[in-house]
Amino acid sequence: YGDIITVVGAAKSGKTALVSSIVASALSNAKKVAHVNTIVDNRNIVYFDCEQNGQDLYKVNNRLLRAAGLPKNKDVPQLKVFQLTDRPLIERVAFIEYAIKKIGNVGLVVLDGIVDLIRDYNDQTECRDLLEKLKLLTAQENFMLCNILHVSKSTDRARGHIGTELENKSKAIIQTTALSDDILNGTTIS
Repeated sequence: YGDIITVVGAAKSGKTALVSSIVASALSNAKKVAHVNTIVDNRNIVYFDCEQNGQDLYKVNNRLLRAAGLPKNKDVPQLKVFQLTDRPLIERVAFIEYAIKKIGNVGLVVLDGIVDLIRDYNDQTECRDLLEKLKLLTAQENFMLCNILHVSKSTDRARGHIGTELENKSKAIIQTTALSDDILNGTTIS
């Protein structure tokens, strides 16, 4: 516990789908993904989305419930999902801290779109301050933090200084790659 993992990838490469699978695994009694069962161990899961609109987040939530074998639109006490796009930037981190402490017994926190918690993802001070605050929170509250971040279009590495800091602080970096239509259709590329 107290660890940080980061999922990076280009837009529409399956970052949210992968993390949803991890969350679904933690909620279900099925085969566990990435040993999430030992991480969460019947503790609460808190999913903060900083990017998507309410309708898209609703679909993500229903998809992960379905993957966990749970009925959609069912209240799952162990899972709390929050949309942060309707909150001002200045309030988001404070709300995350408040929610984690208020919910209590948290084993896994997902930050989908961590870059939307800061004004400038290339500002070293702002990025370090955010990650220091999150790292302290993970240690104090004893949970695993899973961040989702886009890659830079020019380098295919985690975006900006926030990405560099996450690469340095994360216990694991998972990179997703979108499959081309040729691969999805079973056609080989020569």
